[in-house]
Amino acid sequence: MTSITTARNDILTLFSTAWDAGPPSQGIAVLYDDSIGIKPKSGQPLLPWVRAVVRHLSGGQASLSNFNGVSRYRRSGIFTVQVFTPYGGGLSLSDSLVSVIVNAFEGKASTNGVWFRQIRVNEIGQEGVWYQTNVLINFEYDEVK
Repeated sequence: MTSITTARNDILTLFSTAWDAGPPSQGIAVLYDDSIGIKPKSGQPLLPWVRAVVRHLSGGQASLSNFNGVSRYRRSGIFTVQVFTPYGGGLSLSDSLVSVIVNAFEGKASTNGVWFRQIRVNEIGQEGVWYQTNVLINFEYDEVK
């Protein structure tokens, strides 16, 4: 049975597996939603970094109860990865990092039934000393109870 916790773990596991697999993303800092981490400051050496956030958006009953009183509840949300690369260094590093994320989710589903759809890349632009690009991934799964 896929629960909120299981779905979140599946999403973050798919992301971290792809991210840690090798160049160009291996070793680049990831700030997770609930982790203790310090966003790099402008006085420090400018190294790329990302922020990964899972947000549930909607849910509701997706089926009638069966003879045992069990129903299916559909949950959906968005997984956002914000990619920050040093501003003024060109977009090739940003594009490479974004490709790692897109390739990890496009056309995929997790082993516990989390489906990924509408994967899109949004170039935000300059954010202080950083160039920001967001990858937004819609997800959906069913919880049975």
